[in-house]
Amino acid sequence: MNPVLAEILRTNIVKSESGKEFRLHSQIPVQEGLFLQEMVSRTKPGVSLEIGLGFGISAHFICEALSQLPHSRHIAIDRHQFEASATHISFEGSGLHNLRLAGYDRLIEFHPEPSYLALPSLVSQGTKVDFAFIDGWHTFDYALTDFFYVDLLLRPGGVVVIDDTDFPSVWRLCRFIVTNLAYSVAGRVPLQSESTPGPRFSVTKSLWAVGDKIGSIIRGDGLSRHSRCIAFREDADDTRSWDFHHRF
Repeated sequence: MNPVLAEILRTNIVKSESGKEFRLHSQIPVQEGLFLQEMVSRTKPGVSLEIGLGFGISAHFICEALSQLPHSRHIAIDRHQFEASATHISFEGSGLHNLRLAGYDRLIEFHPEPSYLALPSLVSQGTKVDFAFIDGWHTFDYALTDFFYVDLLLRPGGVVVIDDTDFPSVWRLCRFIVTNLAYSVAGRVPLQSESTPGPRFSVTKSLWAVGDKIGSIIRGDGLSRHSRCIAFREDADDTRSWDFHHRF
């Protein structure tokens, strides 16, 4: 683990470039960070994407794995990294600052706009990604909008990890993905505390076997609601008819 991240997790304190201290909160747990690294290591993305940088904890885990790959780039989107809004505090650049201290600045492409503006801009530029992590605003409409654009950006065979899948709104999105689109569940992190015995995370190994033929749609049986986050692999391009719908 990078010493910068290790110190943040040890002290539970994040510092901005100006020296302001923030008590760490709402961060992903270590087992989820290790799961993200496993997904990155298996996917080997040339370009990865993250919605919701915050204090940068998930980005540290992702960038540590990316740093082992040649010519990788990590796109981070966070409207509140430097600016507050009526519904959210500003992180005052602390996430980006600590990623620079960790030596990951060469990997980062940062977008300060809301995801509903930044993502369509990336689509219009022809950007393609191989791995994405969605941890933005968790209402159903925002989560669905984030996924809609990530789906357009993601290459077939790529992986998207969705955080906080125990939220009812985010769980509904997960149900939509596996019932209406050509995605398979690639792995998950159980919803448990750091001290609770049990598996730290699970990976659907058959999805990574060479030459493995995957069913284009898993209708719910690949999901577990008792999950902190779930990874989905895009098995094929979208070929639905204009009026396709399956109840979710």
